[in-house]
Amino acid sequence: MELSFGKINLGLSIPYKRSDGYHEIQTIFVPISFGDRMQIRYETAKTGKSSFHFSSKNFLRGYRAGLFEAVSERGDITKNILHRAYEQLLPHFLTPTRVEIELEKCLPPEGGIGGGSSNAG
Repeated sequence: MELSFGKINLGLSIPYKRSDGYHEIQTIFVPISFGDRMQIRYETAKTGKSSFHFSSKNFLRGYRAGLFEAVSERGDITKNILHRAYEQLLPHFLTPTRVEIELEKCLPPEGGIGGGSSNAG
């Protein structure tokens, strides 16, 4: 597994919310030396249809563990930023592709260190 490094915002401005539900941001990022562990595998789909498979281990505690569970494969995966990234890429696949992602979640959601956005990036 590879590290999906977090980051710290030195300054953050949110000028407006976009029509897709995300916020436009202006910031300066500083990378940090730790993060989530993630592995992405992909191959031509044997079924002739693209598919997304996600599995995770949640190393978070307390309130933030529940935030991640709500968007993990045990919750509503369609709200997971990795699934959203897959959905955005899907029309650009030249052949049907099976995408499999394993994630060991260590960076907390809503922690200000970019756990979800660095995973999707």
